[in-house]
Amino acid sequence: RQLMDRTQSSPGRTLMIGDSVVDFRTAAVPGTRACVCRYGFGHHDFPTAELRPLDCLIDHPLALLTSL
Repeated sequence: RQLMDRTQSSPGRTLMIGDSVVDFRTAAVPGTRACVCRYGFGHHDFPTAELRPLDCLIDHPLALLTSL
């Protein structure tokens, strides 16, 4: 939230990219979209049932370009 405030952004214009449940839940607090990277360190046992309609899972960094 602090970075959004600094850059005068909003949750609807922000995408949190991470590889763990902690990253995903951090994005959910202010209501930002989340992109979970399954090629990172923390993606194991990620609860995919918690994904919201605008969230995404990617398997390769280039997949982020089609997820925006």
